[in-house]
Amino acid sequence: MKYFKMTKSLMEGFIIKNPDIKPFLFEKGEVYQFSENTYLEIKRRPNSFKTAFFKEGLIPDETKSDLKKRIYFSLKSYLHDPIPDNTIQDLYLFLDADKNVQVEYLGRDLKLSAYSKQIRKFDKHVFSFDILNGTRNYFWKIHLSKERFRKIKFEDNLSNLKRWFNDEDATIILSLGGGGLRAHAIPTVLKIFDFLDIRKNIDELWGCSGGSIIGGYYAYGIPPLFIEKICFDFYNERHEDFIIKGDLFNSFKTFTKQIQGKKLSELIGIVELQKTLQLAFDNEKNRTEKKENIKLNDIPFFSLVSTPFQKEMMALTEKKWIPPECSSFLKEAEPFESICASSCIPLIMKPIVKHYPEGSYTFFDGALSEEIPLILPFKKFMAEKKVNPDKKKLKIFYINLNSRFRESKAISHFFSKKNLTFIYKKILLLDKSLDKKIEKTLDELKSNPDVDILGLDLILNKNAFLNTKEIPYIIRNGRNHFLEELLSLEKSLKIKNN
Repeated sequence: MKYFKMTKSLMEGFIIKNPDIKPFLFEKGEVYQFSENTYLEIKRRPNSFKTAFFKEGLIPDETKSDLKKRIYFSLKSYLHDPIPDNTIQDLYLFLDADKNVQVEYLGRDLKLSAYSKQIRKFDKHVFSFDILNGTRNYFWKIHLSKERFRKIKFEDNLSNLKRWFNDEDATIILSLGGGGLRAHAIPTVLKIFDFLDIRKNIDELWGCSGGSIIGGYYAYGIPPLFIEKICFDFYNERHEDFIIKGDLFNSFKTFTKQIQGKKLSELIGIVELQKTLQLAFDNEKNRTEKKENIKLNDIPFFSLVSTPFQKEMMALTEKKWIPPECSSFLKEAEPFESICASSCIPLIMKPIVKHYPEGSYTFFDGALSEEIPLILPFKKFMAEKKVNPDKKKLKIFYINLNSRFRESKAISHFFSKKNLTFIYKKILLLDKSLDKKIEKTLDELKSNPDVDILGLDLILNKNAFLNTKEIPYIIRNGRNHFLEELLSLEKSLKIKNN
C-alpha cells in the first residue's frame, strides 16, 4: 500500500465532489491511503483522482528534486502553455506512487487521434491531469524505462540555426509576412527563437499586415506566450469593437450592425483597429512587467504599408530608426500607427492618415505592396552600406504565411458544386501569380553575394484568413508545422556547414 499525507479537509471536500473514488481510499488516522493501482483510475474515469488539488508544501523539497529527474519534455511540449504548479504537485504524487515510472510531457489539450502516429501507438500509456474543476488537460506519456527516451533541448536540435543568427558581421532581419489571422501561427517560431536566445541577435523586425501585428507586439516587449493569449482573446471575442467575429457570416452581421445610421462618406473603413490593438497590448504589457516581472528590450520595428497610387514601397517606423539616406521610403509614425496602417483591410478598417512636410498620406494594408517585407529591408541595407562600408552582410529570416485560395476546401467545394470550376481555375492562377512574385524576389536577393536568406512557409490545409473560429486550429497546427520546418532547415544548415 502507498499513502500520501494531505490536508484532511481538502481530501474530504474532494471525496464529496467525487464519490466514485471513495472505494479506492480509506482513512487511517490522519492519513488517507490508496492502492498502487489507483493510478489506473486516473486514465480510466473522467471524474477521478486526477482532478485533486494538492498544496506544494505536501512534498518535501528533497523528494521533489528526485521526482523531477523522472519528468521529461518533448520538443513540442515546450511550445504549449507552461504547466501550473498545482498540476505539477499532482504529478509528483503520481510519480511517488510508483518508483519505476518515468513520464514525458506531451502538451496541453491534445487531440491524440491527430497528434502523431507514435502517440497513437502508445496511447494506452497516455493520461491527462488537471486541478480540481479545471478545464485544461495536460497530457503525459508513461515510460517504464529511462532508456526509451532522453532529455531534449532546443539548443541540441537547432544549434546550426542558432549559429546562423549569431553573426556579428551581419545585419540580422526578421521579416514576418501577411496572411490575416494566419499570423497567429507565428508565436510558435518566436517561442523557439527565445528558447535559443536569438532575440538579442535580431537587429530589425519587419512586418506586413497580420505579421505586423504579431511582430509589433514582439518587438515592443510582449513575450510569445502572452502574444498567444492575445490571439485567444480574439478567438473568445473579448474585444467588442473588433469586426471579425467567428466565421465570415457572423462577421458580416457585425459589419451590418456597425454601418447602421452612418453616411456613405463614413463607410470607408468602419473599425478603428488602433484602439483594440493598443488595449490588448497594454493589458499584456502590464501583466508581463508587473505580475510576471519580465522586461524585454525593444527591437527596431518597421511596418510595410500601401498608399493609393503609390510610386514606390514605403514603411513606417519611429523617427529614431530612420537614417537620412532612407527618408524617401521610411516615414515616421508611432508604433501602433505603424501596426494598424500595415494591417488595415481596405473598406473594413479605417486607414491611418499621416501629414508630413511633403504632403499627406493615407496608409493601409501592406500586403497590397508585398506579402513579405524583403525588398525594403534590402534597399535600406544597401543605402546604409554606401554611407557605412563596414556593413558587410545582410541576413533575412522570413516567415511566409502563404495565404492562398488553394488551401480552402470550402472554396474548392463551392465552385465544384456550382459547376463553376472555370472560375476556380482563374482563382488558382492568382495564387500562382503571387507565388511567382515572391519566388522572383527571393531569387534576386539570393543571387547577391552580400545576402543570406532563410525562411519558413506555413501550410494549414485550410485558408483560415478571416475566421476567428479557426484561431486554435492555426495555433495548434503552427506548432507542429513550424517545428518540423525548423528541424528540416537545421538539417540543411548542417549539411551546408559540413
